[in-house]
Amino acid sequence: NVFDTPLCRILLLAVLCVLGCGPSGSALRRTALSGNVIFKGHALARGEISFAPDVSQGNTGPGSITIIEDGRYCTQPGKGVVGGHYLVRITHTPLEDERAETVEPLLFPPCEMVVELPKEDAVRDFNVPDSPRR
Repeated sequence: NVFDTPLCRILLLAVLCVLGCGPSGSALRRTALSGNVIFKGHALARGEISFAPDVSQGNTGPGSITIIEDGRYCTQPGKGVVGGHYLVRITHTPLEDERAETVEPLLFPPCEMVVELPKEDAVRDFNVPDSPRR
């Protein structure tokens, strides 16, 4: 899938950074977001979670991306979201050995969902469906 290439990840991160470089001040208060990511009843060991503003719902705020480790994620201070509708994308990162060879299967294809996030610091858990939609 072209969206899973390193180049695509770099471009997504660049877009999210550009979206986050809007005007400063009280009008753009980025809030912290953290929580658990569960797949088939278990914490997702490794992955990424990204939050892209859903412009079709009028959200023009910044995006954010962070890693999932041991089933937990937490946006970096000052790099969170502003609330409103976001497109959330969760990906699994398979374990690799020291030769950079994948040693476990990909658990699921990238999972995307639209959610409404609060305008204050919050804890939000995500359950990846057994058959994630793309």
